[in-house]
Order: sequence, then C-alpha cells, then structure tokens
Amino acid sequence: MRRSHPAKFRSSVLSRALSVLAVAFVAAACSSDSPSGTGTQVDPGLGGAWAFSATIADTALHLACQESGQATLTQVDSAFSGRAEGSTTCTAPGVQSKDTLSRVLYDGTLAGTSLSFLDSGGCTYTGARSGTNALIGVVQCPLSLVGTIDTLTGTWQATR
Repeated sequence: MRRSHPAKFRSSVLSRALSVLAVAFVAAACSSDSPSGTGTQVDPGLGGAWAFSATIADTALHLACQESGQATLTQVDSAFSGRAEGSTTCTAPGVQSKDTLSRVLYDGTLAGTSLSFLDSGGCTYTGARSGTNALIGVVQCPLSLVGTIDTLTGTWQATR
C-alpha cells in the first residue's frame, strides 16, 4: 500500500476544509427570508389584492356607513389605480341599508410612505403605508341632500 506524502495530505485536507468553509459562508450570506435571496426585503409596491374596510359618518346627521371588500391595485412608478368590490352598510335613525359596492380607484399617487387616491363614488382617500402589507388613512365622501352637500368623514385600512 502506497502512502501519500504528509505535506501533500495536509495540503489536500486543508484545501477541502477551506472549500467547505467557503461554500458555507456563501450559503449563509445568500440565505434570507426574502424572495430575492439577497438578505434584503424587496418592496412589493402597492400592486395586487388588498382586503379593505372603511367607516365613514356624519354625526350631525346621525349617519354611519361601514364598507368592506377586496381591492385590486396596479402600480406604475409612483402612480396607481384599481378597482374595489364589496359591500356597504349604512345606518341612520330608524333606517339601515345594505348594498353592493363596485368602484373604480384612480389618480392614486405614492410618495415615500404617503399615498392618496380617489374613487368613482366621489370619495377622497389619504393615508400611509404601514410596512409593506398594510395601508391606513382617512376618507372624505360628499353626500348630496336636498340641494345641499354634506361631507362624510372617517377612516380606512387595507391589508394583504
């Protein structure tokens, strides 16, 4: 049986050990919980499906409405638009009405974490991102009553 020279054997073992350490180091550096594998979370933007809810009211009229549903957004650079589908329930003294909700969302802008958009029902939304998967803000909606226009105000939120 032929034996390897001790210096060559040590060199071969050292070379393999360094290769194993290098692979382990690269694997650790590249692993992460993010989809990109870079160790940094990738911002998904606003595009996609969001579950939303809103509460708007006018205390002087004793009118309150709750909305909830699904919104789908498309974002290009800092602009976004989309569609919201769901239901609305409004209550006033002695009256309650429930209806389906279908609105176009348009003129959306995103600047840093701040955002704003309009809907086809005449409402104006302003708010902010809370992380990458939550939006919160305030909403104002005009209400036309017998020759006067009142404003319902409230809050809204969306998550994905």
